[in-house]
Amino acid sequence: MNHSAEKEQRKLLPVLIVYSVIFYGVWAVWALLIRPACLNAFGETLLPELCGSAIKVLIWAVPALLLAKRYESEMTVGLRQMFTEKFRPCLCCSGHCSLRQSAAAA
Repeated sequence: MNHSAEKEQRKLLPVLIVYSVIFYGVWAVWALLIRPACLNAFGETLLPELCGSAIKVLIWAVPALLLAKRYESEMTVGLRQMFTEKFRPCLCCSGHCSLRQSAAAA
């Protein structure tokens, strides 16, 4: 591994640690305090479920997209390619395989 890659990896570690602490902290507050309060206030209705879904998107997807955007230059597949290119599963195993790649090259 070259020197710049090691330096970049050292910069990534604190980001991942802070992300993990914030992620699990917010998730714990949601699971232990907010969700039970919503269930007590509204019962088993649609509103707590909608709030739960919104919280999950905010906690899971938004930080993941921000990290992906920040480190897009280091990723094998860029964000634009992730969300715009169509995926066709291989007919032999309904997934990615070497047969599909070799057939596309031929």
